[in-house]
Amino acid sequence: MWLQTTGWDYFKSPVSLSYFLANGNLMYPFVEFNTTAIFDPQVDYMYVNQLEFDMFMAPILHKIYNDTSFNCTDNECHWNTTCDKVHRMGASLQFSISNNEQHYFQVQIQLEDYLIDGRSQFGKDHDSCYLPIFIVDPAQAIDTFGTWFLGNMVLDRYMIIHDMEGASDIGGKYRPRIGIYDKKENSLSSDSNLFLQ
Repeated sequence: MWLQTTGWDYFKSPVSLSYFLANGNLMYPFVEFNTTAIFDPQVDYMYVNQLEFDMFMAPILHKIYNDTSFNCTDNECHWNTTCDKVHRMGASLQFSISNNEQHYFQVQIQLEDYLIDGRSQFGKDHDSCYLPIFIVDPAQAIDTFGTWFLGNMVLDRYMIIHDMEGASDIGGKYRPRIGIYDKKENSLSSDSNLFLQ
């Protein structure tokens, strides 16, 4: 599926209809703050802004993982145990990316497939296991604050094509667009002509 971006000089697309799914398909919806998403192979995990993490994501994750060893700090959530001992709840993060309400793509991230061992990945000296959602540091880039960076764990499932053809016509009808192919669901078979245009 092709999604057109909202700007002329980047591959961002608005995020909407976000929710966590867990505990036997219980839905935990939350609100985004004018958020856009960008697929970024330069990072491994998912990075979101501080407000959404503190106000929505972390409290919901505490409801899902009602466990005394589970804790969220100001930039991540983790267990004080090894990942093989985590009580799994089948949690996934799901959201739509689109530049209009009629043309959107639903992204699904199975969070527990990407748990991070604190000793081997982060050099911790104690047992710990991290969820793959972290806080982005916007530094001086204001637009970064409202951006979700979707790293390699998302690209494991989705093949992404960044297409700039025609986008050099600034002010014209063409903008950069994002091609998304769900490798798990093989969605290309029902929409293959969209990648050939």
